[in-house]
Amino acid sequence: MKELDSSGIFWLPDHENDPLSGRLTYSPTGNIMLTLIGDFQNSLRGPKGKIFGTIKSGEVTLLDCFSKGVWRRIPGISESGYIANSMLLGHIFEEPEPLFLSARVRFSDVDSWIGRTPLDDRDLQDLDNSNSKPTVKIQPIEDSISSFSRGKITVRHVWNYRDRSIAGLTLYQEPHILIQYDSPTPFKEIAKDVGRLESFITLCIDASIDLDEFVVR
Repeated sequence: MKELDSSGIFWLPDHENDPLSGRLTYSPTGNIMLTLIGDFQNSLRGPKGKIFGTIKSGEVTLLDCFSKGVWRRIPGISESGYIANSMLLGHIFEEPEPLFLSARVRFSDVDSWIGRTPLDDRDLQDLDNSNSKPTVKIQPIEDSISSFSRGKITVRHVWNYRDRSIAGLTLYQEPHILIQYDSPTPFKEIAKDVGRLESFITLCIDASIDLDEFVVR
């Protein structure tokens, strides 16, 4: 997931009429941090509660939150801080345990684990020849599907491009891993499965990887 730094309004479950303004930040190497102007009048439910909010990109649900305390930067104005262990973008999940049927994840450097390319660029070796007509052949990589006790896992390759201009463009393919479950599965269990995948791929390529995208449906 990319870095996030967005202002918005935030509230506790069943207290949507008492929102506070604040800023939500996240970096792949840091924490999910919420800083509020003021502090909630009510306490989080349990040691690790939820916080709901709306930021520029839409609705957000913060899970397993705990307080970092209250402080004063300017006389008369207090601020409070919270850290969340996980964050769901795009929806307010009011149910105690969100359930989903699938998850799509994208890790960095998974190409080296898969070890396959859809590109045949042998014609580009003769670019210095003014009479050459270089071509790049593309042979899409078929999905790889494996079953497990609670569903199936699919490795799917998705095309994308960037830096498009008159001079050229950068065309690339990203491997996505789709986990499909036979029955609705709690988010915490899905997160464990994604963690197992990350550990497995890290072991296979003998290098650390980053989780660049994590989408549940």
